[in-house]
Amino acid sequence: MLLLLLLAITSETLFLSSWPNFCPTGKGNDSMKSSALAKMNRKDVAILVLVVVLITWNFYIFVYSATKPWLEYYPVAGRSVKISSDFSAFYNAAYSLLNNPSQVYHWGFRSTSYPIPYGQDFRYPPYFLLFVLPLLALPFAQAKFIFSLAQFFLLPLIAGLIWKILSPRKLWEYGVMGGVMVLTFLEPFTVVNVNYPLKIYFDLSYGSYAYYWQWYSGQSKILELTLILLSLYLAKRGSWLASFVLIIGAFDPRFTLMSLPLFLYLAYRSGKLKNLIFGCLLALVPISIFVVGFGNLMSQYFTLPQYQIILLYPYEWILFVCILSLSLGYLFIELSRKYEVAQKISAALTQTFPKASNLDYGTGSIQEARE
Repeated sequence: MLLLLLLAITSETLFLSSWPNFCPTGKGNDSMKSSALAKMNRKDVAILVLVVVLITWNFYIFVYSATKPWLEYYPVAGRSVKISSDFSAFYNAAYSLLNNPSQVYHWGFRSTSYPIPYGQDFRYPPYFLLFVLPLLALPFAQAKFIFSLAQFFLLPLIAGLIWKILSPRKLWEYGVMGGVMVLTFLEPFTVVNVNYPLKIYFDLSYGSYAYYWQWYSGQSKILELTLILLSLYLAKRGSWLASFVLIIGAFDPRFTLMSLPLFLYLAYRSGKLKNLIFGCLLALVPISIFVVGFGNLMSQYFTLPQYQIILLYPYEWILFVCILSLSLGYLFIELSRKYEVAQKISAALTQTFPKASNLDYGTGSIQEARE
């Protein structure tokens, strides 16, 4: 929980640091109460209102789903079996890490000595359990709610990071960012089935089907998305912390790899590409020491069944849609700005060498065209 709190405080500080961008003076004096407010960028205000509306809507989904009972009954082999929510995988694995590390990646039902005998299977890297260990001091139901609540408070931070990464200037760029915000916080897409061919349809069941299962299951996708976006923002600034945050956020390697092209490009733009690549390798050292230091966690983890790349559960679409829309949005904005720069350079050259732009090469000799 301390790690979650530290992440939230750090990220919220980054988000709040963008407030001077909304105020021409950048100061919290009396001028804000008069002319500064009158000159506030309307596009910024519109995006802020949109974010508030989306997070408020998400709060409704959170209240509806996070407080529901955590046990479900599923038909297994002709009988009804009690299966707990996804958070039980984290809770049981953290318990095993302290009491019996050889059973962290145990599959199937556990003995009654475990907090949740009918828990789900744990598939994340072992270091993820550092986020869950403090919650063992609470009963399962309370721990699940606190874990989801802590992630809900990361939503404003996600909005701030998207804002910082895209850094819109023109009206259409704000429109692109608004679209990324809507897709990220509403996530209206759902997979009909997991068999081929893959079918996707528009679904706003329970307000957002993806977020409903995120909060109801006690999943960690909001935490993972926050870490990925934070790594992108830090890469844009050229901070050495970007590599460490990217590796820490690689709970599900599929989405880390999906964000890698944008991460590398932002690192290249900041002039720190080599440093950040080396930092990623360096960040693996303490993680490896942790994995090796607890029983046979490494062999357990690498013997897990491989991820089905095409299979995305509802809550995983939150990351997929956000990273995809953010990457495409940044690409469009970047190409547009490069085109504008090329046009300005061409115009400047034309003004600097007006006669050179009217040279006639048709006769094989250079002659100045008539003015």
